[in-house]
Amino acid sequence: MDSPKGLYSWAFQTKKQFSLDSTIPSNESNYVPERSGIEMYFNMTNLDSIEKYFTIYPQVEGEFKYNNNSVIFVPTNPLAQGKRYTVTIKKGFGIKNSEEKLLNDYIFTFTVEKSSEQAFVGDDLVNIFGDNTKVFKGYFGKDYKKSKFTIDI
Repeated sequence: MDSPKGLYSWAFQTKKQFSLDSTIPSNESNYVPERSGIEMYFNMTNLDSIEKYFTIYPQVEGEFKYNNNSVIFVPTNPLAQGKRYTVTIKKGFGIKNSEEKLLNDYIFTFTVEKSSEQAFVGDDLVNIFGDNTKVFKGYFGKDYKKSKFTIDI
């Protein structure tokens, strides 16, 4: 095919696959407080209802809160000390009225226990918004209630 002056043009499109970007607590976390919620951050908004796709073992009663690209499971009662929990988000969960779904199960585990230090800051930065805003997790016991911290990133 000939083009004037030897110029050619072309275009292509890419499509982002729906996925679970991060969780709090993160996979294999320890020293998770008993009054923790379970936060799941996805790479897209307009999330469908997660109830039939979410399992936690040992079983925990609670409710789901939705906010933009996140779902937070809020347990009715404190989580049990010394227990290792396994959370599964089953494949098929996705965006409302869309073909965008998880292609595979997403499984993560964490352990609820008291830290001997009663203060913990995770080393993973988590991208929670499309504008590249980052957060990190931290747990501080009541002994640190009036303490000030400086965190260099």
